[in-house]
Amino acid sequence: AMAMMIDKRHVCANFVAHCGIPISLADNCRRIVAKSTVPVDVPVDVPVDPSSRISRSFLSALVCHLICHLICIAFSGASRSIIRQSSNVQGETRIMTISLQGKTAIVTGAGRGIGRGVAHVFADEGANVLVVNRSEAAGQKVVDEITAKGGKAVLCLGDVKSKADMENMAAACMESFGAIDILCMNAGIYPQALLGDMSEEMWDDVLDTNLKGILFGTQACIPQMKKQKSGRIVVVSSITGPQVGWPGLCHYMASKGGANAFIRGASLELAKYNITVNGVSPGSIMTEGLQELGGEALEEVRQIIPAGYIGDPEDIAYALLYFASDQARYVTGQILVVDGGQILPESPAAMADA
Repeated sequence: AMAMMIDKRHVCANFVAHCGIPISLADNCRRIVAKSTVPVDVPVDVPVDPSSRISRSFLSALVCHLICHLICIAFSGASRSIIRQSSNVQGETRIMTISLQGKTAIVTGAGRGIGRGVAHVFADEGANVLVVNRSEAAGQKVVDEITAKGGKAVLCLGDVKSKADMENMAAACMESFGAIDILCMNAGIYPQALLGDMSEEMWDDVLDTNLKGILFGTQACIPQMKKQKSGRIVVVSSITGPQVGWPGLCHYMASKGGANAFIRGASLELAKYNITVNGVSPGSIMTEGLQELGGEALEEVRQIIPAGYIGDPEDIAYALLYFASDQARYVTGQILVVDGGQILPESPAAMADA
């Protein structure tokens, strides 16, 4: 009998706390139990057997248990966005939704590879996207893909190493969408040459595109972001340079090391304007350039990745999505490595023993 003596209020409270059910609903659950402590089939003037009272209370608690459980299921319906209610120290309740609804984003180098993936993901999450690319055909194809899905995208031809092109880019974004909320500096090149064969022109072209382009793009967009008193600048860096090396890519590695330094310096200067600057360092990603290596080379790349597969452009895009969102308002000057664990093994032997 003692095992059956369940506190009905304790049962309800546990489910209410677990499910986040409003207190008003919890009160209703308690009333359901409180209204029936006497078995319905016993006349009022007949003495009640205490064991019947316990049994009735137990059954009522179970009913409350089931009701709370059903309400919990109703309140936790599936959603494509991650939604959670939380309270900050001031008692303000906010809904956590990773969304760019109503925002405007510029994505450079958006005609292929990671840039194309970023443009698609940002548009899928509600952003108006300015697709910036040197090739009109490749850029327009991405615009057409986005608009075919119901998204909003406009093409802007431009080369990031041209200061004039970057200023035109910012103007085109304002003309098309009326705001610049997000700047994604993704455009980059990586022609291979060993040090003895690397020309000054090649070095300058890589540094101008991969590093100076970030400067020009940022300079073009920060006046509007300052005016808006908000902005998100996200940079696509690389593990090659800051974390690992590859023969024939000294110029590329130098540019990505510089990009990471730029992120930290710019974040300090722009934080007071509510503008954040962050970056993502991709590992091996299945872009058009990597696909051109062929099956055997791709298998060699896959074997050095602890996750066991080569990432997709969307894997980088979703990391950038967080940095571009309102939820990342307190994050700045950070570079996130997204590489399936590629930089972790000390040597290929470590992978063999894993």
